[in-house]
Amino acid sequence: MSKNSIKHIWFDFSNTLAFINMEVLNKLQYKTYSQIVKRPVNDELIKEYKNLYKKFNSSNAAIFYVLGQTSNFWSEQINSIKSNELYELSDKNVPDILKKFKILFLFLFFLISNLKRFYHLLI
Repeated sequence: MSKNSIKHIWFDFSNTLAFINMEVLNKLQYKTYSQIVKRPVNDELIKEYKNLYKKFNSSNAAIFYVLGQTSNFWSEQINSIKSNELYELSDKNVPDILKKFKILFLFLFFLISNLKRFYHLLI
């Protein structure tokens, strides 16, 4: 591993730092499916979609791909929603905590990058 190979630290956002608003997600699934199959959203369409969701191992992307959409179609649909509408923070302090992590990581990166220079201070 090269000295500067770490570029990002990625957090699993879903159901860890924030929860998905399932009502918003479901509405998007059914609306999108409705538009593709050119039928209105109703109980029958929702039941049909839920059956497809089970059939395709809980993969919205697979459902839309089979219906002729691109492999990134579902991701684009998700990205069309504002994150504050789709997610609810698990704790109101999450943004502040992430800012503190950023400062801490920058400090640790600086310290580790310059460890040889500061080694004598550690002993």
